[in-house]
Amino acid sequence: MRQVVTQNGLPFEIKTPNSVTCSAMEEADSGNLPIFETTQDLFDDLEKNTKEFGVA
Repeated sequence: MRQVVTQNGLPFEIKTPNSVTCSAMEEADSGNLPIFETTQDLFDDLEKNTKEFGVA
């Protein structure tokens, strides 16, 4: 809060989301995302997708 007062606004630049971010937000808003019963299920899915898409 002190920085907001000192800077007369937010102490960082506000940027417009890029196309990848916009797509991700639209996907999240659509409600068509997987639901996991446990955190382990979530991590298993992340690991599977990481290997599938070659992400390190």
